[in-house]
Amino acid sequence: MPKYIVVVMVDQHTPFAVGCYGNTRVKTPNLDRFAQQSTLFSNAYTSSPVCVPARFSALSGLYPSHSGCVSNQTPLPITTRTMAHIFREQGYITGFIGKMHPVDPQTHGFDYYVDFGHYFDYLGRHIETYTRGMHADDSGKGVPWITTYQNPNNSWNLVPPRSGLPRRLADEDQFENFVVREATRFLRTYRQHQLLLFVSFLRPHTPLIVPQRFYDLYCEEDMEMDKFRQEDLNSYLRSRLAPGWGTCETTELAQRHMHNYYATVSYVDDQFGELCKALQNLNMWDDTIVVYTSDHGEMLYQHGMVGKFTFYEGSVKVPLMIRQPQQTTGNVFSVPVDHTFLLPTLMGLANFDPRGMDGLDVSRMLGGRLDAVTSYPIFSELTLGQGEVTRMVRYRNWKFVQYLDDFSQLFNLDEDPEEFSNRAGQGVDQERDLKAMLLDHIEKMGGNRNKLAGPNPHV
Repeated sequence: MPKYIVVVMVDQHTPFAVGCYGNTRVKTPNLDRFAQQSTLFSNAYTSSPVCVPARFSALSGLYPSHSGCVSNQTPLPITTRTMAHIFREQGYITGFIGKMHPVDPQTHGFDYYVDFGHYFDYLGRHIETYTRGMHADDSGKGVPWITTYQNPNNSWNLVPPRSGLPRRLADEDQFENFVVREATRFLRTYRQHQLLLFVSFLRPHTPLIVPQRFYDLYCEEDMEMDKFRQEDLNSYLRSRLAPGWGTCETTELAQRHMHNYYATVSYVDDQFGELCKALQNLNMWDDTIVVYTSDHGEMLYQHGMVGKFTFYEGSVKVPLMIRQPQQTTGNVFSVPVDHTFLLPTLMGLANFDPRGMDGLDVSRMLGGRLDAVTSYPIFSELTLGQGEVTRMVRYRNWKFVQYLDDFSQLFNLDEDPEEFSNRAGQGVDQERDLKAMLLDHIEKMGGNRNKLAGPNPHV
């Protein structure tokens, strides 16, 4: 049984912007070094390409339609067990430090809990510098702390930051620095006990505001954009296209966005490195399971889109690396997994019986102990509008997405990794098989094809 477990979940980090996943432009030295002594999951997916359902899927091992947390407005039911409850029952002290994005005032079983409210207490008179400059008018950026609302006049993905105000905060006052410092304090204080610590960063979520030295690592003109291509899209996907996509003006905006995103990723990499360094300085590194992942990805203008909210690879795929105690060599796990696999796999590594969850324990396949040839269908779910839902299934190298308007997409990801060749409706045998898997999944989750049933009466 491992003495310590540290799970790091960042926000909106696509694996297409990590060096160890094949990007030669982005600078992520700490993550690349971590990958060399970890199991890297090359086909890891979010259970929902939106913040709150994704986070609580990882915490509970349940798909959103099973847990009831189906959108950024629906809380995880207070009766749902999380990894905190499970590991606490096995004698671990549990801590959550960072962005939980709880929707309502729960701690979800954690003994020790530090979130945005505590960060605002720390900032004191500097809080206006943070909140005004971050366009912080929805809880995705921490304000307000509990109630979620959105300013319809603020397109927070693209609007430039107000006067660069957050850059006026000292480095040590940035949210991620605060989180790493508080995580280190928790580890130092309680290291004589068995510990489970969940560390959660806000970035690289927009707005993309970090200390200047990380912008200086890149040049806007060097950012390469995908070429404009005409695609057969339904009304929802067309609504996700960046305004004016394909024009010179939008290309300049896209290059600026990618430049700032890469800078933010490098900042996150730096802070992850600081946390790993703290574990080493406290002589805890060799006794710790360390996980790095993200709640969902970022499109980065792939298919002319920015942000998340789609089932294209840029949005729905996530980095996932797990380092076991004493592990010194890296390996790659290529079988598709999703966030529901995380909790049962951690339980398997800790020799607990992982029952009652949607995800599977793949701990026995890590470290090259078994030939990872077995594949399972994995799923992702997204609530649109008034609880209406679209779903994705991936099995082996095929991915199928079904929308409510009967529009669907089918991609062979080995032959078409960029997802420009939609094979749906062409009589491909895999479409029939994937549809059957999706229908079976819907039955297991409650049997409603068109709705996700959340505990919030307004959804």
